[in-house]
Amino acid sequence: MSIRVLVWIKEDQGRLKFVDDMESLLYVVMYSALMWQPHHFPAVAVSRIVGYVFDQYTRIPALNVFNGGSGKIANARCRLRVYGHAFKSPAFAKWLSDMMAYHVPDSDDDKAYRGKWQNTEFIYNYWSDFLRLHSLERDNRVDNLAGYSEPPDPSPSTIARELFPATSSREHSDAEFHRRRETSESAAKALKRKRSRREVSQPSAPRRSFRIQEKEEARAQAQAQT
Repeated sequence: MSIRVLVWIKEDQGRLKFVDDMESLLYVVMYSALMWQPHHFPAVAVSRIVGYVFDQYTRIPALNVFNGGSGKIANARCRLRVYGHAFKSPAFAKWLSDMMAYHVPDSDDDKAYRGKWQNTEFIYNYWSDFLRLHSLERDNRVDNLAGYSEPPDPSPSTIARELFPATSSREHSDAEFHRRRETSESAAKALKRKRSRREVSQPSAPRRSFRIQEKEEARAQAQAQT
């Protein structure tokens, strides 16, 4: 889905437009390339990127709604997760770089990219000219997650650092909630183990009743007087 549709709050904002379908097609190609085209990302990075860009969502407690798109917004603005030159095909790398620049130009992009995404005829002509002037590789499909499995017990803090930037929206994220709960539970278990070891290594003296203590004190005084 497009960013606009994922972050909508009011009912009328969720209606699809043609530019939303254009953006969705960009993400379909991006996802497919991450999964099955040659690139320089290791398998663990592919897994994290897919989770960050395509699966992340945020809960807004005050409105009792869920919305997504924060990962797509961050990547569209900064291109720190997915970028064209990470792919080994020069033609595809150029296409992805150009389309991302047309979609959300940043300060480093040429001014020619600005204001083009809403011009659907221009984007159509770009696609047509690109396919006419460039030859894309054939029979180069690879499974970039072949044989990969998630670590059995990854550290919650490690996952959070890899998947989520330090933004205020994390305070309302379900992932952040679970991360904090797991961290608290781990700390509580560690403290419990520490106390158990301390009790075993430093056994306390057996407790005696108050009457026994009085008798022992009286016996000690009598022996002292004699």
